[in-house]
Amino acid sequence: MDKRMLQTVKAIVLCGCSLLMFASCKPDNKQIAKSVTSAATAIAPNVTATAKEGIVTLNGMVPDNTVKSTLDSMVKKLNGVVSVVDSTSIESPSPAAASNSLSEPPAPPAPTPYLTTPHSRAILIQ
Repeated sequence: MDKRMLQTVKAIVLCGCSLLMFASCKPDNKQIAKSVTSAATAIAPNVTATAKEGIVTLNGMVPDNTVKSTLDSMVKKLNGVVSVVDSTSIESPSPAAASNSLSEPPAPPAPTPYLTTPHSRAILIQ
């Protein structure tokens, strides 16, 4: 091989290695899903993630809208995530909380032992 041909082969090999290194820096779908699930369960333990070509789909239950929006924002910042499809649902309140909200309203406060007259004087009733 002459010197010029050897330099060309070296350049091609170097470019190939560079491309392989660049391609290997981008996380694959399993790595993305694993990192997203790990991060998501820190704030919403019932959430899982799948990824395809950097598009992450979140599934599971979150306690409220605040956690849901925080989760979306956090996932969008992770390496390899191109976009987020949020398929999470808001958890229903527990049966105890639901029964408390459906029970009768609290009794009105006891009347004060004062009678107010039209002339804005309070008279103590005994």
